[in-house]
Amino acid sequence: VLRQFIEDDPSRVNRIPAYVLLAETMASQGNVAGAIAEWRAVVRIAPDDAAARAQLARLLTAQADAYLRQDDVTRGEPYAREAVQLAPDDPNARNLLGVALASSGHFDEAIAQFLEALRIAPDNPQARTNLERAQRVPRSAQ
Repeated sequence: VLRQFIEDDPSRVNRIPAYVLLAETMASQGNVAGAIAEWRAVVRIAPDDAAARAQLARLLTAQADAYLRQDDVTRGEPYAREAVQLAPDDPNARNLLGVALASSGHFDEAIAQFLEALRIAPDNPQARTNLERAQRVPRSAQ
């Protein structure tokens, strides 16, 4: 019923609650990819909705983290980048993008992300540890 309501006119603002309900249901069932798709639709309709952007960024960060934990940087990095674009002041998204960049050998870019995460949240222990690790890598390793 919700899907049919949305499909009748998917770009109307009054469809947002239906998208949100579907996204929350999918996320609660472990369908992160489906939830991300629904939140992307909300952000397309209402690009200035800070809460929607933040929720989408959280899901993107979680998806990126899942891929990076599987050592799948190729799939994880784009999610981390999108999360940073949506929520540039989210230190966790910045830190995760730094991890993805460091994992693919882009240490200078990773260091920049870790520094930005620490600017936002100076007491972030993960970003501090990751920064220290990235700074210890010999530059010839890049």
